[in-house]
Amino acid sequence: MNTMTLQTHKLIWISILPILLISFLDKNAIFDIQYHDTYFIFPLLHLGILFSIVLGIIGLIYWWISDRPVINWMKLVHIGVTIGFMFTFLITNLVRSKLYDLGFVILMDINLPGISGIQALKMLAADPCTAHIPVIALSANAIPSDIEKGLQAGFFRYLTKPIVINEFMTTLDVAFEHTKN
Repeated sequence: MNTMTLQTHKLIWISILPILLISFLDKNAIFDIQYHDTYFIFPLLHLGILFSIVLGIIGLIYWWISDRPVINWMKLVHIGVTIGFMFTFLITNLVRSKLYDLGFVILMDINLPGISGIQALKMLAADPCTAHIPVIALSANAIPSDIEKGLQAGFFRYLTKPIVINEFMTTLDVAFEHTKN
């Protein structure tokens, strides 16, 4: 049995443990991917289990081909990918946990295609998962009656375009502070 292959499949199998451990630490954590205007949201636990299964299969393949001639550079690439994958998974989870500590804020344009921002706000307020998140309105409508209408609808703040950076940053700070309380 080739020593390089033996080390490869053991390394791959050993990498399963930290991935499963990370995904079990916070069962409510999610992993989201944005592709254009579409968001894919996966529970981190399911993703960790899926990656562990894939790595387990790769480890079995290396174990099966242990007495067959295989290109050594391919094994080294797989070791590098496995180690890189473990570190990426760990760092991503740590960064996400720190970002989630900041809280959530929704920045919403009033004039959305197909639905008004006020209707979308009502939908968010009706859902217990998003009702607590402050929603900041962003609009080119700078008429005082539109601003008042937005604030009465339940927006946390109403900002007009063009954005004044200091006002925007202050609003975000206040909104994030609000999410912590």
